[in-house]
Amino acid sequence: MDSGSGGLSIWRALTASMPELNTVYLADFNHYPYGEQSEAALIARLRHLVGRCIEDWQPKIVVIACNTASTVVLDALRAQFPLPFVGVVPAIKVAALASQQHCIGLLATPGTIRRSYIDRLIEEFAPHCRVVRVGSSELVHMAERQIRSEGNHNRQSLNEDTALLSSIIEPFRAAGCDQVVLGCTHFPLLKAAFQNALPDINWVDSTAAICRRVATLWSDHGKFKSAEAGQGEPASHLLLFTEPKPAATTDQQRIAVLDDRWTAAMLGMGFRKIERLD
Repeated sequence: MDSGSGGLSIWRALTASMPELNTVYLADFNHYPYGEQSEAALIARLRHLVGRCIEDWQPKIVVIACNTASTVVLDALRAQFPLPFVGVVPAIKVAALASQQHCIGLLATPGTIRRSYIDRLIEEFAPHCRVVRVGSSELVHMAERQIRSEGNHNRQSLNEDTALLSSIIEPFRAAGCDQVVLGCTHFPLLKAAFQNALPDINWVDSTAAICRRVATLWSDHGKFKSAEAGQGEPASHLLLFTEPKPAATTDQQRIAVLDDRWTAAMLGMGFRKIERLD
């Protein structure tokens, strides 16, 4: 689950590496983006949504596919629900170990880069590095637009997005960063654009680590796998969404309306059913 389409970067990797998994993906557009929510609002919202999902679909594992939400709500969710939860941790340790220049970047939402949790990660894993933090909600909105328009870009809009993206990530080039952590699950959706803009930087995300963690949990609970697999049927993938708030649906630069283009994109990814969560 995520506040929009960002978590699909993890969902796609999970379903590719573990094709036997039946999945439910929840896109909580009503509270999009999580990076702009208060901690109290996030905790209340995720407790409510996870409770609904457990009641209706009985998941074996819950992946909170959002950096901001993971840093805020995991402890509360683990205390309330008897399920394994997997969160997303910015790969600061990986970037710091790989950096030759001892200068790394963190690209995340404005909310994430301000969290004390990030300060602790840097103190523990990157004390020898200069860490350049860039917070951007515009890149989140850009990723949402891109996922709806793959293969159908308006040239002027594409040029505008490319120029905006380049200006946002310019501080990493200016500082001499050789590793940049993508601290938002929306941002791997833009990874090709980041690489084109700054090809000398290695763009690091947590997707592979999340897949390994889920695979380990799944293996540890082999009874789940044996109960769900081997039935001769393809895996089932359900997409749930909450309605965007009216103010968001009228602002095309923030998030596209959940229209036929969005539905077609989701069906093209492999979801069998798309349902609104009231």
